[in-house]
Amino acid sequence: MDTNKIFTNEKCIGCNRCTLNCPCVEANVAHKKDGVKKVDVDESKCIKCGKCLSVCTHDARDYTDTPAVFFLISRAGKISRLLLRPQSAAMCQNGRV
Repeated sequence: MDTNKIFTNEKCIGCNRCTLNCPCVEANVAHKKDGVKKVDVDESKCIKCGKCLSVCTHDARDYTDTPAVFFLISRAGKISRLLLRPQSAAMCQNGRV
């Protein structure tokens, strides 16, 4: 499995907000599945900029949780969690990395 992946989940209604805001339009593939519009991610063309994550009002774009994607979704303004080892606390100031 690709560990740095953005994908469309079951919440997609095919509104195309992701497509309209994506700097790499060909990374979005619109189709109908069981009579319902969907917009899937073509992983081979996705540049993983995170724009689709920040503009989707249906939370229909999701991601695999890896360090690279953590920083991606942080830039996109999505909330995430990061588990740190105790020794990482030495790198933090005032509870922030």
